[in-house]
Amino acid sequence: MEDTFLPAGLQTRLCSLPFREESIGQSGSRVFIYEDCVLKTGPATPEAAKEAELLSWLAGRLPAPECLYFDCDEKSYWLLMSRIRGDMACEDRYMADPAGLISTLAEAIELLWATDTRGCPVSDGLDEKLARAEIAVEKGAVDVENAEEGTFGPGGFASPEALLSWLKNNRPGDDPVFSHGDLCLPNVLLTSRGLSGFIDLGRSGVCHRWNDIAILRRSLIHNYRGRYARKIYAGFDEDMLISALGLKKDPELLRYFVLLDELG
Repeated sequence: MEDTFLPAGLQTRLCSLPFREESIGQSGSRVFIYEDCVLKTGPATPEAAKEAELLSWLAGRLPAPECLYFDCDEKSYWLLMSRIRGDMACEDRYMADPAGLISTLAEAIELLWATDTRGCPVSDGLDEKLARAEIAVEKGAVDVENAEEGTFGPGGFASPEALLSWLKNNRPGDDPVFSHGDLCLPNVLLTSRGLSGFIDLGRSGVCHRWNDIAILRRSLIHNYRGRYARKIYAGFDEDMLISALGLKKDPELLRYFVLLDELG
């Protein structure tokens, strides 16, 4: 970690300990795994401070890391958390059993939804998400090239501005629950006994019920169709998660929240 500055509060705690750097993730932060703790560091953002605040609030409510230390300056942040044991839900041994994996993931979503949101210090509902999307559009920060196929271009939206306008005009009604906010397979840790915990909670808060369904369903489709590991698994159906949750498929809500996520 020679090229990563550590504030004084972390130097004596971490400088002599062995670690490995986690390479999976698209948040822009660096993640260092130690024996009993995890350090996230990167450019200072409101999301980083929000994650530290949420982890403190979530203690005893959900299986999530404990916030051990947080500091930030004008440029960078450092978040030290307890380490949750387990492997990412996209590991091959879990992916090879679609029915078992999706049953566990449905239980994980229901655990999120069962969280009492009274006193939750932050919201990441549609007001906040659309405001963040508008900022991304204004800054030209939308990654059009890596968007879902068909989002932009022929048959899709002419521009991020056009998509933002559509999202504002087609906003669904509220259905608030506690939401992970970025419920993709790498952010759910499992063991052979089931759910171990949730990580990367910087976008968590009170949000629409279908936000997590749409993001997790998209992650399942990408992983099972070989987008990341270039391996295609048998026995997977795109609507297994919705069936496991006992819900009726709502294509409009699924599409809305995937499109909203395209704008950050």
